[in-house]
Amino acid sequence: MRQKRYDSDVTDSQWEEISCYFTTGRRRQYHLRYHVLDAILYIVKTGTQWRMLPGGFAPWQTVYYYFRRWREEGRIRCILSITCRSARRREGRHGEPSALIIDCQSVPSTRVGGISSFDAYKKVNGRKRHIAQKAHRRRYAGAALGGSRTCGWRS
Repeated sequence: MRQKRYDSDVTDSQWEEISCYFTTGRRRQYHLRYHVLDAILYIVKTGTQWRMLPGGFAPWQTVYYYFRRWREEGRIRCILSITCRSARRREGRHGEPSALIIDCQSVPSTRVGGISSFDAYKKVNGRKRHIAQKAHRRRYAGAALGGSRTCGWRS
């Protein structure tokens, strides 16, 4: 266990909810909770670079390896889903949202910045940003497309 604690660290109650996704029978040099998962959350919260991790965490190469592996396995998305559901239940609501707020915005841009087209309704040459949002400002999905393109949602 590390000596210094950060605001981004997983609490004991949070760890109880997600610990089943990290159980393995083998011994590791670095503890998955204190040295790896807390390091990933530290990077997310502070926005620091991988190579700038404080010394109390595992080396950045190890942390990045686990982050990439867990992302590809879908483990990070699963944990995010679990924590969102439990937060909704603590607020006295159903675990899954019953409604979404969908919005679209036309943003002027040039072809140099990527996909760009003309939105005839708003008379804007640029791209469209679409976002779907759950109640209480939790982002659900979003996409940035050219003005005349159909939407391809990514959640």
